[in-house]
Amino acid sequence: MASVTDEIKSRVDLVELIGRSIPLKRAGSQYKGLCPFHVEKTPSFYVRPQTNSWHCFGCNKGGTAFDWLMEREHLEFGEVLRILAQQTGVELPSRREPEEDERLHRLYAILERTASFYEAAFWGNHGTRARAYVNRRGLNEETIKAFGLGYAPAGNVLIRDLDKDGYAEQELQAAGVISTTDDGREFDFFRDRVVFPIRDPRGRVIAFGGRSLDDAVTPKYLNSRDTLLFHKQETLFALDLARRPMGQERQAVIVEGYMDAVTAHQHGYRNVIATLGTAVTDRHLRSLKRQVDEIVLALDADTAGQAATWRALQVADESLRSGLAPVVGPNRRQQRYVPDRLVRRIQTS
Repeated sequence: MASVTDEIKSRVDLVELIGRSIPLKRAGSQYKGLCPFHVEKTPSFYVRPQTNSWHCFGCNKGGTAFDWLMEREHLEFGEVLRILAQQTGVELPSRREPEEDERLHRLYAILERTASFYEAAFWGNHGTRARAYVNRRGLNEETIKAFGLGYAPAGNVLIRDLDKDGYAEQELQAAGVISTTDDGREFDFFRDRVVFPIRDPRGRVIAFGGRSLDDAVTPKYLNSRDTLLFHKQETLFALDLARRPMGQERQAVIVEGYMDAVTAHQHGYRNVIATLGTAVTDRHLRSLKRQVDEIVLALDADTAGQAATWRALQVADESLRSGLAPVVGPNRRQQRYVPDRLVRRIQTS
């Protein structure tokens, strides 16, 4: 992979790439401009074409084209690799067999097709109760459409609809959209529920969460089973929408459920994400650690929520100890974690 990244770096026009986002002026053999990562009036941001690198002397950020896109667009390395490879015409080596790629492609297609089906049902004649529920919860149409909320009708309507597309039963089960009874009969996994599409950081649907419209039905909230694409213990709801605001604010706020996250976004708090009915895990925190400087827990204020907060703090104490340091608040429950480089800067200033 090193040779591929080196080839991309040698082909990319870093001045043109960075110049799409900020104005650059030639300064000898370099180019300079106002740094986009901190407020400044005098340019301290420099691009060096001869070394294919950039550096800001004000905030000390810098690196290659990869670092620029990861920092500026809040993307993961793998996403940047694919973007730059496409732009520079570098072919990436395939790590999977063509059959595996086709299988994954079909799973994503099933899930996207299912999300469209649920969304159409929500806005159709059968979605009256679902629309009434989200209206009671105060969601407006713009928010509903931004999150792609849907409705899973009662019965086995989805199976019949997907049959038209020629998907095999095994594929639908692998995608997590249907299940089978003990005697082998197929049925829709979600029925008579408001549906929340769960997406990966790239915005691809990987699973669903469903809220029962009848409070007597249990469980009230139901997630897709773990699949090849979806792992509940490491997935955060609304991360695709929150990733850029999180990067801009360098802060992530974790809430307990879909509706908490959706409501927060509607009210302008776009750096909010939610766990999927699970405790905050080490994998959640380590993923966020790469993107933000501060993680805020805003779990429910009831007894269960306070217990979950305490458990999350214990996980954070172990998970984030490397690279982060605790900043003690009025009490341990209000303890925060910030990069230890920041702590050192405070101590040495």
